[in-house]
Amino acid sequence: MHIQANHNLRQAILQSRNSLNFIRFLLASLVIWGHAYPLVEDRDSGMEFVAGMAVNLFFCISGFLILASAQRVGLLSYLWRRFLRIFPGYWVSLLFIVLVAVPLSYLLGSSQFAWNTTESIRYLSNNFDLYKIQFSIPGTLEGMHYDAWNGSTWTLWYEFIAYLCLVPIAYIPIVKKYQKAVVTGAFALSLLMYPVLSYVDASTNMYWVFARLAPMFLAGALLYVWGEYIKVIPSLAVGATIATVVLHMLNNVYMMNSL
Repeated sequence: MHIQANHNLRQAILQSRNSLNFIRFLLASLVIWGHAYPLVEDRDSGMEFVAGMAVNLFFCISGFLILASAQRVGLLSYLWRRFLRIFPGYWVSLLFIVLVAVPLSYLLGSSQFAWNTTESIRYLSNNFDLYKIQFSIPGTLEGMHYDAWNGSTWTLWYEFIAYLCLVPIAYIPIVKKYQKAVVTGAFALSLLMYPVLSYVDASTNMYWVFARLAPMFLAGALLYVWGEYIKVIPSLAVGATIATVVLHMLNNVYMMNSL
């Protein structure tokens, strides 16, 4: 990405030539790499923090880019684009699992498992809307330490909810007028989610996931609304990158790797 040092953050990221698509591809690859080893070994790879870091950074980038996109299009166009961003590819992945991956696993497996088409159809119907995803298909992946066919899809529900949460920020006039203050306040409040959940000893996993991912997404939105005032300084960018990796390695409370 060619960036002039005197550019502000918005200009640097939103200019026509940037490497964000490559960065997002790299982050997705790191998720696969971070979770690959535990799939075949019944122990922690020691590198799963990489996958956690990649998910967090992906949400941060999304917060910046999606809020930027919302400023340029109308509400209906925004919702349609967000739908196209997630659901068609997600549905294709479900069909690939049921029509290709599961039959191949059945035919090439060392032992015949008790897979049947009824369970595959139930898998499709249960996962159609993203909510409360069913990761396994009964009778398949026998002998594996994890029986999830596509475990990474757990993030899609939270990402789509995050898209919807930007609607009032981007499209309600009075809220949009004070967008900087609203996003800043929302980010500050999101940082309280983790200590509050800890205090009440919450047991619902969904709440903890929101406590992890909401600050990440809102951090990206925060960088967007204040981006015109943030100067791009390469040395500080390198330092921030190193600090991010170190914080994840130390399992910082707001950069939880697994929940």
